[in-house]
Amino acid sequence: MSNIKFDEVQNIDAMIAELVIDKLRSSVKTGMIEPRPYQWLVYQKTAEIIRQFGKDPKPSYVTASVGAGKTIMIAMIAARFQDMGWEGLVIARQGEIIEQDAEELWNLSVKNSLFSASLGRKSTAYPLIAGTEGTIINGLFDEKDDAGNVKKQAMLSDFTPRYILVDECHQVNWQDIVSDHPDTQYGVIMTELNRRCKAKYGHDVIVIGYTGSPFRGTDSIKGPYWKHEIVNISTKYLVDLGYLVPTIFGMPDIDDLQYDLHEFESSGADGVQDFTDAQLKQMEKEILEQGTLTQKIMLKVMELTKNRLGVLITCAGKKHCKEAAKYLPEGSYSIVTEDMGMKARRKALKDAATGRKKYTLQIGCLTTGVNIPYWDASVILRKIMSLTLLTQLLGRPMRLLKPDQIAAGLVKENHLCLDFTGTMFELGGLYEDPILEEAEAQRAKRSGQEVPCPKCATMNSPFARRCIGRDDSSPDGRCDWFFSFIRCGFDKHGIRIFDDGCGEKNDPTARYCRCCDHVLRDPNAALNERAYTDQEWTDVQDFKVELTKDGEGILYRYRCVKADGKTGWANEVFYPFGGKPKHLRDMFKMKALLPHLEDKSLMKKMMDCQNAKTFMTYAGLIRAPKRITHRFNDKGRDIIHRKDFLGEQSEKETRAA
Repeated sequence: MSNIKFDEVQNIDAMIAELVIDKLRSSVKTGMIEPRPYQWLVYQKTAEIIRQFGKDPKPSYVTASVGAGKTIMIAMIAARFQDMGWEGLVIARQGEIIEQDAEELWNLSVKNSLFSASLGRKSTAYPLIAGTEGTIINGLFDEKDDAGNVKKQAMLSDFTPRYILVDECHQVNWQDIVSDHPDTQYGVIMTELNRRCKAKYGHDVIVIGYTGSPFRGTDSIKGPYWKHEIVNISTKYLVDLGYLVPTIFGMPDIDDLQYDLHEFESSGADGVQDFTDAQLKQMEKEILEQGTLTQKIMLKVMELTKNRLGVLITCAGKKHCKEAAKYLPEGSYSIVTEDMGMKARRKALKDAATGRKKYTLQIGCLTTGVNIPYWDASVILRKIMSLTLLTQLLGRPMRLLKPDQIAAGLVKENHLCLDFTGTMFELGGLYEDPILEEAEAQRAKRSGQEVPCPKCATMNSPFARRCIGRDDSSPDGRCDWFFSFIRCGFDKHGIRIFDDGCGEKNDPTARYCRCCDHVLRDPNAALNERAYTDQEWTDVQDFKVELTKDGEGILYRYRCVKADGKTGWANEVFYPFGGKPKHLRDMFKMKALLPHLEDKSLMKKMMDCQNAKTFMTYAGLIRAPKRITHRFNDKGRDIIHRKDFLGEQSEKETRAA
């Protein structure tokens, strides 16, 4: 593949060139650690966000690919807060991640208390606490009797951090946090600690997130909660600079070495989420019933990885792990599962990290918080439907060897990925992503099926949507020829649907315009448009337009027979006003106004409202549909996608509505 230099890379290079690193060194002590130039950039840009927080409280996040050194970035900011004498919290979901964070904090002389039940530590000795989500929430609230008297004081009942640093922040359900009644652990934690901070210090708690995959499903986390991406340190950037090894894809092109898993679709849809436990069990059953295929695949795996240091193998379940392991040399492998004891898990990972065990088989539990540079190959033996999960999985073996490993004569030039499930191909149809484009380009070259770009003559996969060639005159450094595309502001038939769309070409799977950040389609469209049946239509018995409880949003309420068969109110919530991100305003226009207004000339006036309360003066003009389609998402919240305003619409008209 061409050496593509994406726009964020160019921007990072320019921003780094403007840094005065010696001046930054004087503001934070890093001890024996010498941060990389981009880590200094992240530190400076994060500091700028923090300085603005009192005037404009914006929970913001850093996108930092695997190998970028998120723990060092976290520690640098925490070190500065330590000098200021502030209480703080570093939080993550997994114990292994928070243990690494705590260790890196100490490496930068940042004193911290580990607060994690899974790690066997619950300390509050220092102003900075590094803790896991489940243990933190259990430590926040006093235990009280029926009369409201404190029976047992919680260890963190008086803990009031002025800042929170969230590792793997894509795991935070931001929709729950911005709701009126948060019920997830992260939602409760963030809401409670923000309340305490405002009461004690008069300002919102400062929240900075760190993630290598800024998506929940196909949705960007940027929105009502995570309002600003501070810096994006991409995988491509790190590979170009030599901080990660590149990935080469050796997907088998022979049908008899591919598991037939075509019937499996995730319970979300189109990459929104990975498979449920029940689906994985069924997938495992199907795999085990495919005769001697696993044996043939594992023999091929051993052949292709005979010169590799360590191999990470992802299976569908425990039985599948054991079946695959049967064909590996005795004593050459470990099996890691989510429910194994911490002691056994650590031994297995140590065996992998030191090379005592060449093969590590797992189900999907080694995607975050695991740093084993020894791995230089990964094998996919079960279908994956989450790009976030896939990205994390592929990132593990891209890490550089440690200095002592290099000194011992070990060599790691690249990471080999073998996919026996068609995952790379299937996800490539759902996302615009450099990893997936790379996989397709390599596959096309290997099979001799490349096609030339009409503009620059660069060879591409026959499935490519945009040319992979380089063009320095292009805003993002990439050839702007699109083999297939959608235009900003236009539908797939070329009919303009938004007056303010810029008209530029975009990848057909893109959610937001690459030029103007205009919303291109509903992020949930892939989910909501799939497999609707006549039985999913329900009559609207009553319809209301109301303010949300916080008075800042608009609530559409439909009384109907819901997907569970019970009659009740199904809700759509919109937050288009008060300086909200442009894509939220666009979503409101697309879903709440365009189909619901008979007089489209009023749309501009309604969009120009200063706030939700002003908009309510137009509420009487919002027409009710005759019927809607209703579903629940995985959190039990309403999905209302198709709306019939006439009662007898054709399929085409219904979709347009």
